[in-house]
Amino acid sequence: MTHLVRAQPLLVTSLPGLPQASHIFPLSSSATARVVRFGRQPSLTAFQIARAQENSGAGKPIAEIAKIFGDRASIYRVLAAPRALSI
Repeated sequence: MTHLVRAQPLLVTSLPGLPQASHIFPLSSSATARVVRFGRQPSLTAFQIARAQENSGAGKPIAEIAKIFGDRASIYRVLAAPRALSI
C-alpha cells in the first residue's frame, strides 16, 4: 500500500544573487501615484484610536475600552504602536 503525500508549494521571497520580488513584479505606478492602499481595512478609525489612547492614558482598563471600540486585540495593537507625531 502506498501513501501519497501532497506537497505544499514553496514560496521563495529572496535568494542570494537574485533580485527581490518587488523588482521583478513592481507595483503599478498608477496605483502608487494614486496612493492606493492594499490589504485589509483598518478596524479602528483615527478618531477611535485617539480616544482609545486617551482612555488608556486616563487609566481605564483595556477590557472596558474594548467594550466601547470592539476587539480587545485591536486595542492592544493600537496601544502598542508608537504614536504618530502631529505637526
